[in-house]
Amino acid sequence: MFFVTLISGCVQVPITGQWDYGVRQVPLYGDRRFGQDFYVTDRNLTRVDIFFYPSKLLEGKMKDRERREAMGNLKGKNIIVKIYSLPDRLKVAQFKFPSRAVRESKMYAFVFDPVADSKRQRFYFDVEAPGLTAGQAVSVRLTGIDRYKDGQAYINNVAQKDADLGFQTFIDMTASQLFHSIFARLTTDINFLIFWIALVFLVFVGVVNAWWQTLRKTSSEEINA
Repeated sequence: MFFVTLISGCVQVPITGQWDYGVRQVPLYGDRRFGQDFYVTDRNLTRVDIFFYPSKLLEGKMKDRERREAMGNLKGKNIIVKIYSLPDRLKVAQFKFPSRAVRESKMYAFVFDPVADSKRQRFYFDVEAPGLTAGQAVSVRLTGIDRYKDGQAYINNVAQKDADLGFQTFIDMTASQLFHSIFARLTTDINFLIFWIALVFLVFVGVVNAWWQTLRKTSSEEINA
């Protein structure tokens, strides 16, 4: 899928985020609101992924009838995601995401039109689920390690010291911009250069090995024939 997107002329490239540390689940329901501010390093911010855990109604093993009943209780109850630019807090995008669509604990993507002037700008997103009760709540991931230094989590508009929501941001990048970015880093970052050399080498070895195995199989079939 990556190469298909790349050939078509455009690809979504991950930039900043905080999702791989901490497993604290914080319930989202009623008038509770969670947010996160973040810094964008390049043009064309186009996507924000947010980590959600399924509703409490969908926890554990369930019979088909019980699952259908739980899904029915969640019908029409949405998670509302809003994304703003800072400091003016101008709305960039808004989404209504069905709470019953959160069936796995993972990142969920919210894609919007690229923000052309996002480079070196700050943004903020918040999430709420006013239609859910405490017993129906979905949850967000709150990290316990402040690995992401360019922002912080908010609970009901109050900043949380040394904490972030689980999230990842993406920019829209053309194929030529992507290759230029990779080439520029290759020439300045020796560790990155070593990584790419190793990656290319492993891919080359894999291709040669596959070719050799196919050649041996073909030769063996010709001899046996």
